[in-house]
Amino acid sequence: MTNADDTNRKIDRLTNALIQLTDNVNQLTSDTNRVLARSAILDDIIPELRESQERQEILTTELKQNFEQHLRNFERFQEQNQNRFEEHQRTTNAAIERLEAILTRMISNEN
Repeated sequence: MTNADDTNRKIDRLTNALIQLTDNVNQLTSDTNRVLARSAILDDIIPELRESQERQEILTTELKQNFEQHLRNFERFQEQNQNRFEEHQRTTNAAIERLEAILTRMISNEN
């Protein structure tokens, strides 16, 4: 074996190592570019998601308040209807009592 052969083998090994290193650097660069691209997308999406969540919380609060107001209105309406029913019942009973009194007098007058 000659010095030239040893040198050529070393050069071949170094060349192969350099090719492998270049491939590794290219793969790392590609991975880095993909990560940076995804990061940029996430940087755009995350604030939008936060804003959306804030709007959702506001709408949920408003919906809850509206529902509570609706319940209060319904309870008030129910109470008003109950009061009207009771008043109607009282006036109906009073009218029936008057009619009974009139009928009783009419029967008494016939005898």
